[in-house]
Amino acid sequence: TGMRAPAVLWAALLLAAGLAPAGESPPAARAGNMLVYGAGLKPLINDPNLAGNGWNEATSLTWSRLYRVGLRGRIEPDLVERHEISADELKWTLHLRHGVVWHDGRPVSSADVRTTLEQLFDPNIACDLDLNLPMVAGFDYPDGRTVIIRLNQPAPLLPVPLSEIAVGPGPFRFSGRLEDGALEFLRHEPFHLGRPAVERILVREIPDDAERAAALARGEIDIAHIKPQQLGMVDGARARVVRMTTG
Repeated sequence: TGMRAPAVLWAALLLAAGLAPAGESPPAARAGNMLVYGAGLKPLINDPNLAGNGWNEATSLTWSRLYRVGLRGRIEPDLVERHEISADELKWTLHLRHGVVWHDGRPVSSADVRTTLEQLFDPNIACDLDLNLPMVAGFDYPDGRTVIIRLNQPAPLLPVPLSEIAVGPGPFRFSGRLEDGALEFLRHEPFHLGRPAVERILVREIPDDAERAAALARGEIDIAHIKPQQLGMVDGARARVVRMTTG
């Protein structure tokens, strides 16, 4: 289940945050400029890089990556604004976006990337991510916005494993847990990929597939990952069905 639910939610968030490609329109927010997501799995809010956490609905809201999987399944820059590859393909120079800030207002810099990478390569810290990076010879951080990755061999698909690493602020910040158990997330106004279009997202855990689809059909939630056998419950209702292939 590792990347499936986050990928589906992230696609929905691209729409909700006004970051969709041309021709796509964001779903309408309910009263109070809020979206409610029905989660099939228990959402976790801890660091997704560490063992036992991983990417899920909540961490997809609160964290960003060096590269990300876009709405159409392509790897796109996230915190990285652009990169350069040396002639021998053994050095990647990543240039971070200017002006990115954490949820508490602190600026994001290459020092944050360094902290994250050192954590991932520390044998004393348990991480779930299998980055398959034996080709990495080392890292350099010449200034606050530059990360250099030195390789033992060419790695043309390097952005793919880098897209699994949580390293920066997401479009929403975790606010707290409500009395009914829902997780509340508030808009991160200066998000580097664009100001989210909704102010507030609630994530409600609804593990039963049929009940989750029924809640969507009744209008109690706005976004949910449902299974093909439940499509009949939402087709023709207020819900807009987006069919996606997941692994």
